[in-house]
Amino acid sequence: MKAISGKKYLCALALCAGIAPAMADVIYSQDFEGGTPDWTFDSFWHVTANAPASGKGALGYVHDETASATPDGSYAGTNGSQFNAFSGVIALTNSNHLLFDARVDDEIGDAPDSFDRLSIGISLDGINFGTVVASSNPGNGGVNITENDGYHSYDVDLSAFANQNIYLSFGFATFDGVDDAHPGPRIDNILITGAAVPEPSSIALLGLGLTAMWRRRSRKA
Repeated sequence: MKAISGKKYLCALALCAGIAPAMADVIYSQDFEGGTPDWTFDSFWHVTANAPASGKGALGYVHDETASATPDGSYAGTNGSQFNAFSGVIALTNSNHLLFDARVDDEIGDAPDSFDRLSIGISLDGINFGTVVASSNPGNGGVNITENDGYHSYDVDLSAFANQNIYLSFGFATFDGVDDAHPGPRIDNILITGAAVPEPSSIALLGLGLTAMWRRRSRKA
């Protein structure tokens, strides 16, 4: 039988290790099932038990709702300005993605800006809203968030903010006091991931293989 060189043996081991799926490094997660002591809320923003994507809670801009899987309540009563919610500080690495589930039940229509709008941004100080990275109005920039169609999952590339400390910012604006008797937005299952890394089992397999190869070659020597 033809001997396998050390280099080819190493490549074969690496291939075997690659069979196990890679997992993303979790930088930050929030499913609103527990407390949110590092978050700040303005106006109607709060953790609500009404219509979460999963579990018992979601971030919502709403009042007078009930604990139910069916969205209800209203955001009537705050006219004009955008009101915001901020996460605590999050330290990004050099390659990150923001994943979340969201639904927006509001005044129908994407344009003009007189219609109600959910915006998701990246703030660098936790006070100012920052850069819009997703919005229910396509003209506002970022990934488009679907309105009045239940929950959808979204993926936002955060490469522009690599290696910075950020705050997630969530804003909802009504622009006027017309047609505001809707359940409003819900955000759930927030996850910020880093670059994919090998599964620990894969790393262990590669290490064991290298050790066996070294021992075999040592005995032959």
